[in-house]
Amino acid sequence: MVEEAPGEAAATAEEETREVPAKVEKKEAAEEEADEDEDTGPSYWELPVTGKRERKQVERLLPKEQAKKELKIVKGAGTALKDIPNVMFEMKKRTRKDKLLKDLHRFCFKQIAKEATLKSNLGEFSGVVYSDKDKERELLADKIAALQNTQLAELGVLLDLPAPKSGTKDEKVEKILSFLEKPTASGGRMKDTPKRKKKAKTKGKAKAIRGPTKKSKAQADDDDDEEDDEGEEEKEAPKPKKAKKSPVVDDDDDDDDVPLIQVVKPKEPTEKDLEKSIRAILKKMDLKEVTVRKIRELLAEEFKCSMDERKSFIKQCVVRCANE
Repeated sequence: MVEEAPGEAAATAEEETREVPAKVEKKEAAEEEADEDEDTGPSYWELPVTGKRERKQVERLLPKEQAKKELKIVKGAGTALKDIPNVMFEMKKRTRKDKLLKDLHRFCFKQIAKEATLKSNLGEFSGVVYSDKDKERELLADKIAALQNTQLAELGVLLDLPAPKSGTKDEKVEKILSFLEKPTASGGRMKDTPKRKKKAKTKGKAKAIRGPTKKSKAQADDDDDEEDDEGEEEKEAPKPKKAKKSPVVDDDDDDDDVPLIQVVKPKEPTEKDLEKSIRAILKKMDLKEVTVRKIRELLAEEFKCSMDERKSFIKQCVVRCANE
């Protein structure tokens, strides 16, 4: 081992003694700086207490409101529905919540209807206006065909179409589509006019229902007594039988040489006789050529009497026998 000189050992010892206090001083200075930093801000217990914590507002992403399209009613090629009485009559019978009216509005204007303006919009409709006829007509036909067969028939009644319940589904769709393209009145009977009721012959029944008028007790008793007396008299006095009139025979000899067929009055035929003869005539004659007048003339020749008084019966009988 190399031994250090005594002078060198003493120098190293002095350097170490100098370095130790310097390190201690640096450590103390660092601790003081840390204490100063801690003293600058308030401690946890010294923080001020507030009532509520501030919350940040959440920003929500909302979809942009779509601009609602205003319905523009364009004049079509036909008549406005409000000017077709039978269509308006059927529409008035339905409420604004009726599904068939909403479907009709969708077919006419390609929009879902508002209940408040449903009927007024339909009243102004006068025909579908196409921008691309081939394409749009096919789409409209598909929408109408999506309805059931019974709904198509009901829609045909609403639009006053001729024979709305007859035909195949395709025929019904075509009739409705043609009407929507050019609405026109069918020309049938007005539905809002009441039907005429036949007056029944009830004069006798009406009198029987009304009964006797109110009378005083004295008058009622007198009437009852008179009726009883009359009833007794009727029972006592039987009605005389009417004597049969004997045929008057002329004593003149002028008509003795005349054939009997011209003198004797022909016997009028009964309804059964007429019906039997009519059936026989219809079997022989061609229905395309024979007329009621011709049959009446043949009956007059057969029975040797006029058929003017039996025109109505003969006509009814001819129609009934021809339809059998």
